[in-house]
Amino acid sequence: MGKKWVVLSMVLVLLWCGASERAYAEPQGGDERLKAAFIREGNLWVKQGAVERKLTTDGHAERPKWSFDGAYIAYTEGRGELRVYSFSSNRFFTVHPEGGQHYEWSPNQSTLAFQLDTVLNTAGVRPQGAEPFVNVSLGVGNYTWLPNGRGFLVSSDAKQQPTGWTGVTLFLVPADAKGDQARIRKLYTLPAQSDDFFAVHTSTFKWSADGRWIAFLGMPTASLSADSNTLCLLRSDGSGFQQVDHMLRYEDWFQWLRSSVSWDTFRVKDALR
Repeated sequence: MGKKWVVLSMVLVLLWCGASERAYAEPQGGDERLKAAFIREGNLWVKQGAVERKLTTDGHAERPKWSFDGAYIAYTEGRGELRVYSFSSNRFFTVHPEGGQHYEWSPNQSTLAFQLDTVLNTAGVRPQGAEPFVNVSLGVGNYTWLPNGRGFLVSSDAKQQPTGWTGVTLFLVPADAKGDQARIRKLYTLPAQSDDFFAVHTSTFKWSADGRWIAFLGMPTASLSADSNTLCLLRSDGSGFQQVDHMLRYEDWFQWLRSSVSWDTFRVKDALR
């Protein structure tokens, strides 16, 4: 019954991707008009109410992402340059010339996390520019902010050994770890290679509304990952691992139902104090 309840609590959605990329921000400061950022003909635009405004003109913008308060938009340009636009200062600035591989805003601060190969970094963002970036952790395969913004859930890729592949390991990493391994805590190690399960890395992680469960894809080697990715569930305390089913490698195809549950119930929030 427990497994059925968790599976039924998820909504698997198939999203059709049109020609434009879109990102939305919640209304701030009493303004009830939803703000949207989108890409049109390679340029970054914003729309609020019925008013559209073109922000860039060079035709190379991609993947807009709003900060939690709608004050900034992060996006990539060219061959992966990570850039930010500030609404209050009307300025554009570069966070890192190669930081666009994977970047995420903090859920409650004007801080960008971004990955350079296997190194996780953060940079504070202000209206006049980005602060110097700081290394957080090495050996990162994938990551997601914790819902309370105090750190990250990180996966470290499996390693191939003469006897087969090891399991992917998940860690809790404080946002201010600065590479200090003593402050990083192992949360869970996925099963090693077998006839029933095979994963060498993971997708990003998605938290249930009550913070008790984490959903993600366990992904095998490139030759198998087209349609043999395993949708996994894990309790946030590192227990209760479940394999749901196999699916294509599209992270947008699985989503949790949303609710107004407070993050005060988030079970691992004290692990990073």
